[in-house]
Amino acid sequence: MAARSIPSDKFQTNIKVFLGDMKTIPKKMYITTIDCYTAERLVIAPDSGVSVIDACAASASAPGVTGPTWVKDRVCMDGSIGSTETHCDIVAGSRRALVVALADTIQQEKEGLRLNHLPNTI
Repeated sequence: MAARSIPSDKFQTNIKVFLGDMKTIPKKMYITTIDCYTAERLVIAPDSGVSVIDACAASASAPGVTGPTWVKDRVCMDGSIGSTETHCDIVAGSRRALVVALADTIQQEKEGLRLNHLPNTI
């Protein structure tokens, strides 16, 4: 968390450019992140009172790259560093789900689809 990285305000500006006119978390969309102090996974819901910019920045914040993002009173980051890259387990039991994952590589391996070279498949 103390690594020199992109300042959070610049990172959030980049997120705003990426999201365009989106102001709030869309209904039925849930964004995941990890609390830096407790390692607890947080699932940010549309009615949480957290802005879509803060939620997406916290979900995309990567250690040593973008630094942590405040989500209310918690310091969070994920950047695919959590115990699972996409947190797909939270949709278990759903009849239909769309999982959005940002990654620079996609490769098929015998264990299944891998979105980066970290050892966590979906």
